[in-house]
Amino acid sequence: MEKYSAYATVKFVGNGEEYISGVNCHDWLYCHQCPRWRECCEPKCSRFVRDREYRAFFLDFCEGVRNVLEVEDERGEVQTHLPLSDFCIISDGQGVLCDRRATVRCIAVGGCGDVQEGKCYIATRADSALQYYYVLDESNECYWYPKRLFTVESDPLGILS
Repeated sequence: MEKYSAYATVKFVGNGEEYISGVNCHDWLYCHQCPRWRECCEPKCSRFVRDREYRAFFLDFCEGVRNVLEVEDERGEVQTHLPLSDFCIISDGQGVLCDRRATVRCIAVGGCGDVQEGKCYIATRADSALQYYYVLDESNECYWYPKRLFTVESDPLGILS
């Protein structure tokens, strides 16, 4: 939803076999998601190479814990929900992987089922152009919600402005 200008540098230390992509029904996907990935002879592409450095753009929540990254892969595509444990942070001078958060209160549900009116939530970023907040909702995952559904309760670092 947003374009990245700031990034951190991370080194891939995970198992590269888990990040090999192949072709299945004309769609690129991780080979291990394909039922025949072990015997597949389609072209393959390594998304991450062990000990190589990459650009990381965001530290996100997964099941209520902030432990997954958005990282640019070998093809220049940003991959989401990659385990932080598969990467080592080399540098983060701009603080993009810091645990910056704000608190927002839901003032209207507006057809969005995973937030409750009157309840406070953690928001970790905003998309000003599209008028959305990235909110950790009742499902314990982050999703983009329209700003009009919330009021800002606390934003000490100004991440939502």
